[in-house]
Amino acid sequence: MQLRRLSRFERSVKSLPPDGKKALAKALQLLQQDPRHPGLNLERVPGHPSRWVARASRDVRFSFDWEGDFITLRVVGHHDDVWRAP
Repeated sequence: MQLRRLSRFERSVKSLPPDGKKALAKALQLLQQDPRHPGLNLERVPGHPSRWVARASRDVRFSFDWEGDFITLRVVGHHDDVWRAP
């Protein structure tokens, strides 16, 4: 699985606290190893057939597009913020 990062994702990572960044790193590792890992709590974004939201921690979520062997990371942040604009 190849991960690509949008500039929006890179900017949003910078705003995470240190524990959020650590949780994100672990979640991204899980995503690469097994995109359907139950710890990610994947949810499909309604109206977007290839867009998903995954859990990095209790409050941190990240969204991505999944097409074939490519995952494009879109944004990371607080649960409500990510769901508002996945």
